[in-house]
Amino acid sequence: MATKTPITGAALVAALCKRYNLGHPEIDAQHRRIFEIVAQADEGKPAADILRELFAYAGDHFTAEERIAEEHNVDNEEHVKAHHALLDRIAAYTCESRLMTPLVRQFLVDWVTTHIDKEDRELVRSINVGIRIQDRMEHND
Repeated sequence: MATKTPITGAALVAALCKRYNLGHPEIDAQHRRIFEIVAQADEGKPAADILRELFAYAGDHFTAEERIAEEHNVDNEEHVKAHHALLDRIAAYTCESRLMTPLVRQFLVDWVTTHIDKEDRELVRSINVGIRIQDRMEHND
């Protein structure tokens, strides 16, 4: 029985973009960059370098998500708290990890599967609902 070769690199990024597409072009483009940074682990880049790059990019990404939510009057207080917790964890792992340990890899996987797939998906859903409500209000005026 043949074993499946795990997808890596560009193929991994493409698969993640397809699976975790939220339907918001700006947020999806930023998530693509996060996937590209994380995929560098498969290229042997040191974990500390990946985490430093991720920390810098995630801060900008989180600021953008929070701005988008605010522009659409979405209550995102819990989302902001989640962002702070993720940045704290990235910072902690950056200090502790020179190698891509199973713990660091699991954190990165959890970020994608939990934060992006659940919390960001709900944020985009709320933004889209707000846009539809605003459109209806403008058409009824």
